[in-house]
Amino acid sequence: MVVISVTSLAGETLLEAIELPEPVTGKQIIEKLPGPTTRFDKLLRDSESLDLSAELHVDGEASISLMFVRVDAGLLAGLADDTIEALTSFGAIQDAPPGFPHMTCCLSLAKEDKERFSGGGFGGTESTRHVLLLPDGRILAKYHYESDYMEKSGDYNCSCCWEIAEGIFAPTDEPGCLCITWTGWAELRHRSEEPFGPGTITGNWEQKLIDAEHRRVPSTLVPTDQGILNLQKLCRAWAEEDAGSGVACARRTCARTKASPKMPKLDAGSLGSLGMHPDHLIHWVGES
Repeated sequence: MVVISVTSLAGETLLEAIELPEPVTGKQIIEKLPGPTTRFDKLLRDSESLDLSAELHVDGEASISLMFVRVDAGLLAGLADDTIEALTSFGAIQDAPPGFPHMTCCLSLAKEDKERFSGGGFGGTESTRHVLLLPDGRILAKYHYESDYMEKSGDYNCSCCWEIAEGIFAPTDEPGCLCITWTGWAELRHRSEEPFGPGTITGNWEQKLIDAEHRRVPSTLVPTDQGILNLQKLCRAWAEEDAGSGVACARRTCARTKASPKMPKLDAGSLGSLGMHPDHLIHWVGES
């Protein structure tokens, strides 16, 4: 007999110290896990993916700890052709970004909006939204907004906001629609009179209250309808581009983008104090 324990990427215990007769395969272990599983799912042992059809090498160990990676979670399963076409056209189906080992693909959507105006002075606004859905059921979203204006007198004002949110998603009865449960949300706000841009950021990140019942959720980052994210609608909305509408003194542009905003003043410790996973740091701040 061998004692097997299995946890998820989020640290949830899925199989707690169960005795199984030898020999045992990874496929047999996965079959004992709660919830639906697919042929794409993986078991990791010391960060190495197991061959699920092969017998598990015990090597005299009294107990073995494994990690379960759910590689579908309804992310692409059962999607209609028009939804797949919308995702492909947007360029949303991508390889998983750095910081997420053992992930083969993801959905990544980002949009950038800008407006420039002049008259009594000059300035503008710009915002970037980026949502990442991972095949193990995680959703990460970030948002950056910046507005600045220089008066003819030389007075300058800049307002900035950064937001991050993380959670989990689950498939619904309607393919392409995901039920979102947010688990962490934080923001950093900053004002500056130093031309040009944010200047020295003096503020700190603050945790934001999540209350789905009263619709206190990060809807600015990811538009949902009563907790449901419609992938096709999101693609179509964010794919609408504007090369430069408006009058000469106020020009607006919006476009999908591959750029992901980098979040300032974040480290593993600050994420922990905000009630968010430190493992997601590289996604928030980007590669150094």
